[in-house]
Amino acid sequence: MKLLIALALSLPLLAADPFVGVWVLNLARSKWETPALKEQTIRWESTGREAYRTTGHGRGPDGKPAKWQFQTTYDGKEHAPAEPQGWDRVISRRISDRVVEDTFFVQGKLFGVERREVSADGKTLTYFSRLAGPPEKRNVLVYDRK
Repeated sequence: MKLLIALALSLPLLAADPFVGVWVLNLARSKWETPALKEQTIRWESTGREAYRTTGHGRGPDGKPAKWQFQTTYDGKEHAPAEPQGWDRVISRRISDRVVEDTFFVQGKLFGVERREVSADGKTLTYFSRLAGPPEKRNVLVYDRK
């Protein structure tokens, strides 16, 4: 009986992380107020408890190849980027099992907020980004699981 209870309690820990995997930008479903990417594929990898490495590649608004990498821990604490970025501090927090949020700063001032949400069926990852202004700009990037 104790074994059955322990197994039942551990099942949520065995569930797959909804963010981990490869995602392809769906241009038709995305909306832009900043210059639009031409294409992008991203990979989310777990690097530990609440920690991720996200890598992306594709083509930027100018059509040139673009690559990037972002590492963060969703612990609600302020962190500096592991590699140079367009910001110098980030606070990353988990909202729920399918929603995370990053708040980016440059020299102590808000640079932008990005909320990422995986759909209930696990097939769609949506980035809601708000870049501080003026003028404020918003993008909604929709990715399909590959």
